[in-house]
Formats: sequence, structure tokens, C-alpha cells
Amino acid sequence: MQAISLYQPINISKREQEVLELIFQEQTTKQIASTLYISKSTVETHRANLLIKFDCGSSIGLIKRAIRRGYVSL
Repeated sequence: MQAISLYQPINISKREQEVLELIFQEQTTKQIASTLYISKSTVETHRANLLIKFDCGSSIGLIKRAIRRGYVSL
């Protein structure tokens, strides 16, 4: 994983933002898929893309970085 700057914006799509917010709300892949009317596979793809974009290895790391960078708030 390469280091990313706190000041460098991370470009995420509207759908990735929606998935990120639902992950933050502790929804499962199945719940996210149902909420957004997409397949579980599509949710998993969005999650994988978010992990890459935020340079994280887990959903917990993703949420921590998303909070620090202002993509979700407590």
C-alpha cells in the first residue's frame, strides 16, 4: 500500500459514497444491496474499490480514514 496525503482529495463516485455511508452505519453487504437496489457482487466491488482508493486493508481502516478525511461524520 502506498501512503496517501491527508490533503490529497480522493475521488469517489456518488455510489461509492453511498456504500461508504452504509458501511459506516454497520450495514451488511446484503443490507446495502437491498437498500441501494444493487447486487451483493456490486456492493463488494464498490467496497474493494474504496479500500484501494483509501489505501486500506479492512473495512475498519476504511472507516477510520473516511472519518479523518471528512467523508463520513460521527
